[in-house]
Amino acid sequence: MMVDTAIFLRRLDALDDYLRRLRSLGRARESDYLADPGIHDLAARYLHLAMEATIDLANHWISDAGLRMPETNRDAFTCLEEAGEIDAELARRLREWAGFRNVLVHDYLTIDHGIAYRAIRDDLGDLDAFRGWALGKLDSDES
Repeated sequence: MMVDTAIFLRRLDALDDYLRRLRSLGRARESDYLADPGIHDLAARYLHLAMEATIDLANHWISDAGLRMPETNRDAFTCLEEAGEIDAELARRLREWAGFRNVLVHDYLTIDHGIAYRAIRDDLGDLDAFRGWALGKLDSDES
């Protein structure tokens, strides 16, 4: 199996960029973050894009590895868990992120920006962990 390195690297680079931008926005005081649509709306978009990159990476690996095709975005992380690619706890947290992505995309009129702020401040490590997994897969695929 040979993953398309260019596709993988573009999505990894995008994920890195979104995470960097989110961390920058997360340095705002919570009251400023919540009061300023220029901050929280941009952060919501970067959260959405970070999850799109994460889901794309998962689906690309699933396809190239010949794993069971996921039925939903959340299921992509179940597929990786079932194949022993990621551990159960990371898969669970990424399924929660995929659910949050659905809120950002479909329920955008009712986003709880406090939840988004706390996700930026406390939970980006989940996306970092997945990024590390994907980078490791790229490195092992090139060996």
